[in-house]
Amino acid sequence: MRICGIACVKDAHSILAASIQHLSINGIQDFFICDHGSDPDLSSYLTTKFNSKTVRFRILRKESEGFFQQEMTNVMAGLARREGFDVAVVFDADEFWCVIQPDASLTTQIEQEMVDGIDALRVQVVNYAQHREVTQFQVESLELCQYAVTPFKESARSPQEQVDGGIPFLAMPFPAKVIARLRPAIRFTQGQHDVFRIDAAQVRIRDSASILVRHLPLSGRDQMPQKRAHGRRLIAGGFHPGLGWQSRRLADMTDEELDAYWDNNSWQPQSDGRVCIGGYDNLIEDKGLVDIGRAIAQSTESLRSTPESMEPEVEVQTSISSKALERAIEEMMDDYGQIRARLNDRLVRLSLAHSQAIAERNHVQSELMNLARRPRHGVGKLFRKLHWLEKGVRAFRKGLRRSR
Repeated sequence: MRICGIACVKDAHSILAASIQHLSINGIQDFFICDHGSDPDLSSYLTTKFNSKTVRFRILRKESEGFFQQEMTNVMAGLARREGFDVAVVFDADEFWCVIQPDASLTTQIEQEMVDGIDALRVQVVNYAQHREVTQFQVESLELCQYAVTPFKESARSPQEQVDGGIPFLAMPFPAKVIARLRPAIRFTQGQHDVFRIDAAQVRIRDSASILVRHLPLSGRDQMPQKRAHGRRLIAGGFHPGLGWQSRRLADMTDEELDAYWDNNSWQPQSDGRVCIGGYDNLIEDKGLVDIGRAIAQSTESLRSTPESMEPEVEVQTSISSKALERAIEEMMDDYGQIRARLNDRLVRLSLAHSQAIAERNHVQSELMNLARRPRHGVGKLFRKLHWLEKGVRAFRKGLRRSR
């Protein structure tokens, strides 16, 4: 089973490199990355950061304002499938995918769980809090991510309403992510929280009890202006209000308000000895990210100690062939064509049902008018119809019970 990583990123170089290095330690060596106009150029950064030929990149740089994460994820998935990959782990730069059991390989676990025709694995997400004094993410700062955040229970209020009410953003329940097979009919949804089939067939998905996403959504204080800028781009681009709401709500914040937001979502021991975020005692000690940071540091150290003559250059494909990209985009347009055809078919069916309902209504109105003209005859006829209708309902229920 060939497994690859797919990511759509912008200006998240340090934490992306850490996430990639962690995945490479866990057996994933091939990455398809869509760079949304990062500054500095992402391919140049990765070339200097990685020097192991076991890590291979295909990087597509896109300069347009719109993020279009779902569309570009599916384009990259199509490219990966054509190169012969079977399964994709679609990850964000701030996610560290791992196996709960110590010393277990992520790729081995995926192979063990994706059997019996399973299309996808659903993986739970756990948020971690960064230390308040961290300004810029470095691998070493993972040593300070010692606490996982216990999410608040589901509420009738939207996450944005709860955060506006003072509840820390990190305490919001985050939807699960998925690992999926790269089958021709399977597509990822927005945010890679689910998959669907364009042929409308049922997706066979299984909850993974062994794989976990350790998530560090706020990795340092210097990240806050970037999130504010992203929110402003979403608003200026006229995207759906539900897309990137966590960045949109920062769009109008002043620097002082960003500082307060960071303080509300990062940890620091309180004067009374408590460790909490936003005044809520919802942190539990968890060294999962600490262990990941140490493994990355050891891996980096082993690369540095390798003799220079034995260090091959990283294989970075800074541009994807135009032919491969055209085929992937054509496939995406075919997706929209198939979905549009299914919607049109459904619209026709609904129109027919609506016409039938109108005809039935007109028939009932006609019967009522006849009833008003011929009371006795009409009442008897109506009761006979109700009698046969009741018998039909009983027969249907009886048949339904038998079928069960």
